[in-house]
Amino acid sequence: MNSKIIKVLILDDERYYQDAAKKIIEQNDMLCAIAPDIRNICKAVESGNLIGFVDSLIKEKNPKIVLTDIKYLEDEMAGFDIASYVSEKYPEIKVIGMTSSAFPYDNEVKESGMFILLDKNYNFAVELVKALNKCA
Repeated sequence: MNSKIIKVLILDDERYYQDAAKKIIEQNDMLCAIAPDIRNICKAVESGNLIGFVDSLIKEKNPKIVLTDIKYLEDEMAGFDIASYVSEKYPEIKVIGMTSSAFPYDNEVKESGMFILLDKNYNFAVELVKALNKCA
């Protein structure tokens, strides 16, 4: 990694996972975690404006990496929609996905431009650090 602080935008609608990711990220002095309020994420999902919400966060916070959950509330694929949007509009930003469900999502990962998809239930901290180091 270079000597510049790298911002990581964490998007998850479950506080436990958002807090866990933030804690892992903040253990690295070169990374800065940006975690929006869970209530705002849920409001954006419920209003059908998740992409607009993410876009405004990217413009405001200027992250180098977006760490996103795949499922938001009842939307099973919202994280892939986020990854597709970010990959197309901001190709310099890497998107790391995360899920707590069994994931045979290989095609979706490739099609969305997602860098990698991590399993929240399997060695998450170690795998997240590896993925962040590859992206940074």
